[in-house]
Amino acid sequence: MFFCFILSKIKKRNYETKNMQFSSENFTSNTQALEKELEWLITIIQARFKEITEDKVIKFPNPPQLIQKSYYNAFLENVPENLKTPVRLLLILSMAKALRPSVLELLHVNNPYTQKNYANFGIIAENSFVMPSVQTFLYLATGENIADRVFLGNFFNPDNIFLANNIIELRGQSKDLYQKTIHISDEYFEYFTTGNSYQYQYSEDFPATLYTTEENWDDLILPERTTFYLQDIFAWMRNYNTIVQDPTFKKFTKGMKFLLHGEPGTGKSISVALFGKDFGKPVYRIDLSQVVSKWVGETSKNIGKIFDIARNKDWILFFDEGDALFGKRTENNSANDRYGNQEIAYLLQRIEDHKGIIFMATNKLPNMDKAFVRRFNVRVPFPIPDANTRYDIWCEAFKDLELGNVNFEYFAAKVDNTGASIRSFARYCKIWMLEKNMKHLNHDEVAGLLQTHLEHEGKIWSPNTRL
Repeated sequence: MFFCFILSKIKKRNYETKNMQFSSENFTSNTQALEKELEWLITIIQARFKEITEDKVIKFPNPPQLIQKSYYNAFLENVPENLKTPVRLLLILSMAKALRPSVLELLHVNNPYTQKNYANFGIIAENSFVMPSVQTFLYLATGENIADRVFLGNFFNPDNIFLANNIIELRGQSKDLYQKTIHISDEYFEYFTTGNSYQYQYSEDFPATLYTTEENWDDLILPERTTFYLQDIFAWMRNYNTIVQDPTFKKFTKGMKFLLHGEPGTGKSISVALFGKDFGKPVYRIDLSQVVSKWVGETSKNIGKIFDIARNKDWILFFDEGDALFGKRTENNSANDRYGNQEIAYLLQRIEDHKGIIFMATNKLPNMDKAFVRRFNVRVPFPIPDANTRYDIWCEAFKDLELGNVNFEYFAAKVDNTGASIRSFARYCKIWMLEKNMKHLNHDEVAGLLQTHLEHEGKIWSPNTRL
């Protein structure tokens, strides 16, 4: 229960502090607080070393007084007093490599009897650095006290705040928990040092990008049927927090999952970005077609990392090109088939267990696994717009261009293109007007430019034909 208490308090504290204005005073307070913690860590290492070499129990060094204006202190204010000292030790030990790696060199001492590092300290050599492990923390915190060691071992349970809330990361290939190295997450290192909110960047370990738009719903003209189904998503997102508090529905509700399906350029991605914008939630886009092709055999590991980080974040996870991974499963005719299906099953379970918001988009709904499709709370079709909808899109896209007698009804009837294609063509016309110093465009000029633009898209069209 105490771990749940810390989690709820820390999440509230993060919300209050991460929007505070950064100042040099904050930065100085943060660095001074961490400097004092490093000096305290040195005294702990020296005391434990003395305990080993002189074979006597030492008094655990008292931690320094916290600096009130630091973000580090703001975080620790919500930790119960009986846990504050070991939590402080865990945090500064996880930051030592980044702040002052020489401190960890104090652990790199050979036992004169074995000519090896003291096993008590549990250090791991990694690229010329001395890395602290779970064993390092437990020994520095508890010495030879088994009861305390077992109690503090709870810090490393997967559902405990430090791992579940992505404060601490455990790394290493060993299956032995005690040999896992301890690292502060990039997010919390940024928070403790500068107080700033960390911006996750695309990488092999985090194959997702922050997805935003400057458009509004008024800029997005959709078929009536699509707009109707999108209202279901609005209803879910507005009322979800109430539903999960209702004893009748709580056990049947685990997160929100929405599937958007239709041709490219019909508004799926922009719709997801607009939901994030309306509800004030960051949208992280994962292009599954890129993830699967780039990390064959690593798919579940890398996407699993996103779920781990997002577990207690107020994010929207947007999986694009969903059919690339969640297509119809193959027969287990080979080891590769079995492995692929195992990966898919793992990711399906992660999606089902995720308590946050997930959007998935696909251009190929018939290729999707039917059992998987049924798991979505709302499924929204995004068809190619009809002539009437295309006409509205043409008018909206060209409203800021100077035009002569241009018949948009003609183009809407002649070319079955998407909203994205029409908006792209409007930009193309604007570029040509600037390039040729043209004051306006007439109907024939628009028709000629449209023919060229469609050729760029791989389509053949002339003003006398229908596409």
